[in-house]
Amino acid sequence: MGWERVAHGVRWVMVLPVLGLLLGSFYFAFHALLEAVKGLSQGLEAALPALVGAVDLALLSAVFLIFSLGLFELFIHKLDLPLDNVLLVKSLADLKAKLGQVIVMILVVKFFEKALAFQPKEALDFFLFYVFFEVSLLPMYFLIGIWGGPRKEYAAIKFFLYTLA
Repeated sequence: MGWERVAHGVRWVMVLPVLGLLLGSFYFAFHALLEAVKGLSQGLEAALPALVGAVDLALLSAVFLIFSLGLFELFIHKLDLPLDNVLLVKSLADLKAKLGQVIVMILVVKFFEKALAFQPKEALDFFLFYVFFEVSLLPMYFLIGIWGGPRKEYAAIKFFLYTLA
């Protein structure tokens, strides 16, 4: 009985990382807002990279928010939020799945940042960009083909055809 009481009390140690992650989320959200305002005050050519950077910071803020609220809900107390379908975390697998989705979006935004910064000088640069972009899609083709849903072969071929063009 004594160990259970100690274990129940130790869970409050998780308040420190939860608060740190929550503060980090607010910090990145504030800087995303500043980046968006800065981007909107410029011309279209300069605004696009700034807005992509703002989206990147906003997604990073979302990662910190999801992780902090997930840790709070797992270790400290159940949350009664109106957005329970979005932030409901019942296990570490739920938390990992939600974080994985946001991290994939961050990677997509990072790719767009790199594509915007791409300054080709020769035709070979375009060709190499195309070739290596297509090579980077091969793992996704196999992921869909192996672990996809009921029509995974159809989905993998459709993905290949749509991204080839």
